[in-house]
Amino acid sequence: KNIFPSITFTQVFNVFSYYGYTKEVSFTLAKLCTYDGYLPQGSPASPYLSNVVCKKHHFSARTHYTIINNNIEIYLLLRFNVVLITWCMAYSLKHIMTRIQDFFLCLIRLGTSASADIPARMDVDWYSLEDLANEQYLLGVMLDGVEKLPRELRPEKKAIIQSIGQMIQSEHQYAVQEQAAADMALLMHQHGIKTYVLKGAVVAECYPRPEHRRSVDMDCFLLPEVGTEDVWENGNCVVEEAGFSVARGFYKNSTFHLPGLAVENHRFMTPFRGSARLKRLEKLLQRMIGEDSGSDRFEGTWLYRPPVMVSALFLIEHAYSHFLHEGLTWRHVLDWAMFSRRHREEIDWNSFEAYIDEFGFRRFYDSYARLGRFILDELSSDDLPPADRRMLEDVWAPLDLHETLHGLKAKFQLAGNYWRARWKYRLFTDMTWLRALMEWVLGAVFDREPRVG
Repeated sequence: KNIFPSITFTQVFNVFSYYGYTKEVSFTLAKLCTYDGYLPQGSPASPYLSNVVCKKHHFSARTHYTIINNNIEIYLLLRFNVVLITWCMAYSLKHIMTRIQDFFLCLIRLGTSASADIPARMDVDWYSLEDLANEQYLLGVMLDGVEKLPRELRPEKKAIIQSIGQMIQSEHQYAVQEQAAADMALLMHQHGIKTYVLKGAVVAECYPRPEHRRSVDMDCFLLPEVGTEDVWENGNCVVEEAGFSVARGFYKNSTFHLPGLAVENHRFMTPFRGSARLKRLEKLLQRMIGEDSGSDRFEGTWLYRPPVMVSALFLIEHAYSHFLHEGLTWRHVLDWAMFSRRHREEIDWNSFEAYIDEFGFRRFYDSYARLGRFILDELSSDDLPPADRRMLEDVWAPLDLHETLHGLKAKFQLAGNYWRARWKYRLFTDMTWLRALMEWVLGAVFDREPRVG
């Protein structure tokens, strides 16, 4: 019964080294298979390794035939052992990650006041939790949850100090962006243009602490203060006259950088080129925002909030496109959950649900909305159907960000992106990935200068 503790790290290392593994691999495998320098009791790897070590001591007394057979047996045992170790590592990492994910969700629920449940203990690595929060663009919200933990459950200050520094920097950036947006809106107002905010601050104000919703740019839509003319290009010229360059290379929006703020000036709110369905949605959104009275402004600024239905449909279409082409983060899911919770009484839900069906978002929206209820602790993971769980896996996975290419490489990249997303089209849309690709190609070839009307 004492055979395992009598076999040392060095002996295990020599076994792997003897059978052809490099020193680095042998060292790593030996570290995985030992504890405090010896084979541990209870490990599935210990019986096989002890068998190999003991047999090596008796090779000299064996016949050539026996040695060959033993080598085959040892080789098979080692191969099985490596597979077993790999499986055990994957199983352990999965459960470690599950604990980190569970604790992350717990802190997000605390930070958004969706739940007051306090975990019994904090048995996860803070740095892994911090990395996860940054990947999900929710570090500030998670730290709001940490503030609600009892002191004995909070991370040590030396561990959390970097996160606090990031949050302070994010708060400063938010204030700079807020002022820059207000200055831009004032400039547009002086030229008879109204600046509507898409997403951004409209969603951030639905969070308990808006400055903790991370944002990297501002999306806006411009309308004339008088009349119905298209003032998108007028706004671009205003920015250029103020001394800033404007990029107009993309049909959907122009981009420019003001001090402390990157701006996407939307000519269109949806990527409708090639899609008759999205073009209908674009017409609807532009009609709704064009009929707005312009009475709902952010306090002290010339920044306007769009009608609630416009923001709701814009959020769904944006999340839908993001999911298909790059993936979702919990920030995307939480944005809709917080927005729909705050504006629950203002949204005409019968009309909204009809639009979801009309524009082909039904399969996506149902899962997306349930994940929103899940993160707000209104549903448990057991309440999620299989399709929702598939989307949940995608939310936890890193975004599929890809380098922007040009020419022939770009065409192959595009086809590859649609191919990788084929399961998403199968489960969450009413079209195939190939049809979606063809719509995009036909739009790019035959509709280079798209128009809504």
